[in-house]
Amino acid sequence: MMKKISIFIAGTFVGLQADNLHYAKHAAHTVQESRQVQDKVFNAYSTAEVVPLDVARDTKAVLDLFRTNMYWLCADPHCTAEQLLRYVVQLSKSHSIDQLTLKVLRHQGQLAGFIAYQRESADQGKILLLAVPEQARGKGHGMVLIQHAFDALTQQGVKDIVLDTSVDNVTAQRLYQRAGFKNLGVHPDFEKHLRFSYKVPVVKAVVFA
Repeated sequence: MMKKISIFIAGTFVGLQADNLHYAKHAAHTVQESRQVQDKVFNAYSTAEVVPLDVARDTKAVLDLFRTNMYWLCADPHCTAEQLLRYVVQLSKSHSIDQLTLKVLRHQGQLAGFIAYQRESADQGKILLLAVPEQARGKGHGMVLIQHAFDALTQQGVKDIVLDTSVDNVTAQRLYQRAGFKNLGVHPDFEKHLRFSYKVPVVKAVVFA
């Protein structure tokens, strides 16, 4: 039996700086920054594609990505990139309700991101891993991958999507909140990690008489 590995979301995507300006300047900056992020995401949707992980094509690039982000990706300090990839690939071959889905973002023939998510129960989904190569950051690729997971999980009937991240990963936390996640505080089992939750909006039917 394969050893269970404790894994957490990487959060290595759009770099957003802390803003300590006056409130009015902060508000103006936030609006401008929001538009910039939207433009990046729109451009990423137009030029990149989310596709299933192809082991033969993507293994080397994914391993390189894992190696440079192991501090964020795995809570086990002894975990290697090879062990982590082998672990998630094995979970992706499960036929249970919590089967893991592995997707990569391809841009101009290169790996531009990786995401792993699953439906944990009838109502809850989870994003386990998310990483974007350093040279591909700041282009909206992380948000594209998050939105893909949102769409896929909600189509399966999920009403709540959770993820965990390090308390030190402030940049990632801001990105999650921009994506609609709510910070629930310290993880119940891992004091150095925070849990975030996204509640899928309820769409009410409109009946025309």
